[in-house]
Amino acid sequence: LVFPVKNIKGEVVGFSGRQIVEDPNQPKWRHSRFKKSVNLLNIDMCKQALKRWDISTVVLTEGPWDVAKLCQAGFWNSMGVMGASITKGQMEIMKKMNITKVILFMDNDAGGRNHELQNVQKLERESFQVEVVYPKGEGQDVGDITVEEIKSTLRGKQ
Repeated sequence: LVFPVKNIKGEVVGFSGRQIVEDPNQPKWRHSRFKKSVNLLNIDMCKQALKRWDISTVVLTEGPWDVAKLCQAGFWNSMGVMGASITKGQMEIMKKMNITKVILFMDNDAGGRNHELQNVQKLERESFQVEVVYPKGEGQDVGDITVEEIKSTLRGKQ
């Protein structure tokens, strides 16, 4: 399964792909050669949603499948950082988009939990208002929960 990665202008800069059948000897996700540190998944659709809805809140998650599931639930103002840690370059992009509030919807696993404090501190240093939410079940990925669970978790947070 392959997802295009676009820049803020909507130009394809790379691809992110997931193995359909998991192999413990291979990484679950692979990315083509592009700078993850200065790109955000779904930035083009998120930019349109922010403008259309006249909001400045974005839902940040880890990867493509998570973003796809958030969009399926109607949260087009979502983007993926392609990992568990947000970068300075990604925050600069969000500033240019006039984003003021970030809802971190990370996977409820070691990667998501271990990066929570670091991500919150980075975002707050850059003057973003931050709220953190997780899927209810321990070990669950955002992309693995139902649309209803996503709606319930994010209800009233925008």
